[in-house]
Amino acid sequence: MKPSILHSILMLLLSVQMQTVFSQNTKEELVTFIDNRLPSKPISTIKAYNFTVSTPYAENNNSLKEFAQKKYEDDLKNHPNVVAESERKYQEDLLKYDEEVIEARENFKLENEAWEKMTLVERMALKDQKPTLKMPRKPMYYKPSEPRYVEPDVTRAITYDPKMLSTLYLKLHGFEKGDVNALVGKIKISNFEYLEPERKSREVSYYDKASQTTKKRVEYYYETSHRRPVEMTLEHNGTEVFSGLLEGSSDYTISESSGGPNLLALEKKSVEESLINANEFINNLYGYSPFEIKREVHYVKNKSGEYDDLEKAKDFAISGYTAFKYTDKNPDLEKALEMWVKALGESDLEDKKARIDEKVTRILLINIVEAAITINDFKTADAQIKAYEKLDNNNSEKTRIGKIKAEYKDKLERFDAAKK
Repeated sequence: MKPSILHSILMLLLSVQMQTVFSQNTKEELVTFIDNRLPSKPISTIKAYNFTVSTPYAENNNSLKEFAQKKYEDDLKNHPNVVAESERKYQEDLLKYDEEVIEARENFKLENEAWEKMTLVERMALKDQKPTLKMPRKPMYYKPSEPRYVEPDVTRAITYDPKMLSTLYLKLHGFEKGDVNALVGKIKISNFEYLEPERKSREVSYYDKASQTTKKRVEYYYETSHRRPVEMTLEHNGTEVFSGLLEGSSDYTISESSGGPNLLALEKKSVEESLINANEFINNLYGYSPFEIKREVHYVKNKSGEYDDLEKAKDFAISGYTAFKYTDKNPDLEKALEMWVKALGESDLEDKKARIDEKVTRILLINIVEAAITINDFKTADAQIKAYEKLDNNNSEKTRIGKIKAEYKDKLERFDAAKK
């Protein structure tokens, strides 16, 4: 081997080793704690809550026959609306189908053009993957059948005690149930509505062990569109603060199943989901909701003692997060924040040999922003979010700081609302 070539190889290896030495080995430790979400529209005079629920179901089996007759009459009256909605959905599906046909043809054209450009040898090797025109299945219209009276089957009957539902699912966090200065809510669960389940197919890839190749097969499944509108009225001391449909409850949700759908199970599940959504809506506006937060505290692997300060800051942060109470001061978290900010002052983004190089700078900024948000130091959080955004970020890093920024903005808005 020529000396010049050997010298080049040695220099390359040395360069790689130097980069390894100077690239800081960052680690993280996960900690979980409970924070409290402030209301987005607080009402200072609320001191209690009192919520009631009504459903389209009998309270118990004793009243099933009377209830079944009333349900039949209501369904018969509402049948024209159900038919109209099914026709509207069918027309919507037809438009979507036309778009999918155009897309399928365009994809086939592109794939076929690429196939034609291949050599004969390449085509022989990929003969199982020759492009084919895969047309979507055209929607079929099934007119909803007219309601009929059915003698109630006690074994399959759905019954709900409204008081029990209210107790189980509705609570204004931060308050006790009562009548004085209460937020009074009436939640009406409407009928379960669904469109006829559709059997669909799709092509899926799977690994065939026998041939040790990836193959494709057709998979069949069912889609069921369903919804359950929820009406809600909220009042406080005689003043109506909300009245209308729960957002999203009038939209159809699509449930997928490998076999024919269990409509009874879907119907029961939708009651629980409706009340959970209603409770979240109410607490978002007026409650003080506890919620779990997971933080990754980042630090640098400290072998030689060069990063004693960041290791101590990590220990203070873990202690502070673990003992966190939203109503109390948090000296440990404040100390960690102070140490991180001090270390950040050494940041040198250009020098890969710097103690606080770009990699360490990034983890310090994340630590600082998340800690500052936690203890409501919004000025520091805002400044360091902007500092992070000025870095040369890839898509993953942009997504990361975007999520943290959304958390910051939401908490700041709630914090400001509480001071008004």
